[in-house]
Amino acid sequence: SRDELGFLAHSFNEMTEALLSASEQAESARASLQAQGEYLETVLGSLSAGVLTLDPTGTIVRTNKAAEQILNLSVSSQAGRKLQDIGLQQPHIRPFADVVMQQIARGRSEWQQEIRLEQTGSPLVLLIRGSMLPATAEQHDGFVVVFDDVTILNQAQRDAAWAEVARRLAHEVKNPLTPIRLAAERMRMKLMAKLDGPDGELLDRASNTIVAQVEALRKLVDAFGDYAREPKFERTELNLEQLIRDVALLYQQGDPKLEIQLELCKGPPGMSADSGQLRQLLHNLIRNASEAAEAGETRHITITSRQTELDDQQWLELSIADRGPGFPQAVLDKPFEPYVSHKPNGSGLGLAICRKIVMDHNGRINISNLPGGGALAQILLPLRDLHSEQPRRVE
Repeated sequence: SRDELGFLAHSFNEMTEALLSASEQAESARASLQAQGEYLETVLGSLSAGVLTLDPTGTIVRTNKAAEQILNLSVSSQAGRKLQDIGLQQPHIRPFADVVMQQIARGRSEWQQEIRLEQTGSPLVLLIRGSMLPATAEQHDGFVVVFDDVTILNQAQRDAAWAEVARRLAHEVKNPLTPIRLAAERMRMKLMAKLDGPDGELLDRASNTIVAQVEALRKLVDAFGDYAREPKFERTELNLEQLIRDVALLYQQGDPKLEIQLELCKGPPGMSADSGQLRQLLHNLIRNASEAAEAGETRHITITSRQTELDDQQWLELSIADRGPGFPQAVLDKPFEPYVSHKPNGSGLGLAICRKIVMDHNGRINISNLPGGGALAQILLPLRDLHSEQPRRVE
């Protein structure tokens, strides 16, 4: 019909078609937006780097799982709160929050900074990068902060630098040691019979001092060499329980005031590892524990081992504890840093060499003080890796 009723019906049909088309477009846009959101969540969730997005006031908008794991904090539950307020309530991430807010206050479009977070066990080194988000008509500008845990990389760089220093020192110091000792011994042999009284005693003391100090330097050079030497694995099947008992027996027989209590698990059978390196590891840790007590006192050391599961993997856990004064705070702050020692005559390489041996075996090591007094060294050796023929380094 061409009258008013027909025109109304035709207009109504056009309107319903337009509404249907608009509804379909809106549903398609919603589905597309949801798919993009899920895609973004998947991408952020698969990243090993932590990601935070903040609005212009520093309020958290979105995070990913890596951010929670690195900061050891349920950041997602903090969405809608200011990062600065969270830092005030969580002291372990306050330096992180302070750095981010300081950089935001400067108004720079891009920035980068490395920080160190002190936490229980070992410090955390983070490399933080920030960028300003562009402003759009629908959304205010904000900031995205991306941070990586570079603790292992940082430690690897320091280890490489210390190894180079140790290698050069060992090379430069080792060469003159033998001539110095031979000259002192020859001088004593030639002149001792010609000098009487105080002069002879002076020569004897001086030559003995030179020989003793040369021997001390030789031991230090050997420690330098052990630290700088590249690992050469000679994997053989060994019984770790028997290896520990053999090393403990050597110390007990040589020192009647040293008591070592063993609480060891059997085997594990078929373990393959470098017995020489594990023996050196035990020597270093037992010697550290035995030297912790005052001279003349009876020393007590407890060595335990057990099989455990961590991170869906089987591990052998080895613990060595003593009843001494424990580690000083300077050592706990930098537990495996070379040349950090609390002993008057220590080289500061014992714990660094222990860490190197454990890392070469793809394990983990941690030191701490016991609540009731004394020091504790805990080592985790992965059983799966120890059964393999070739070592696999984990960076």
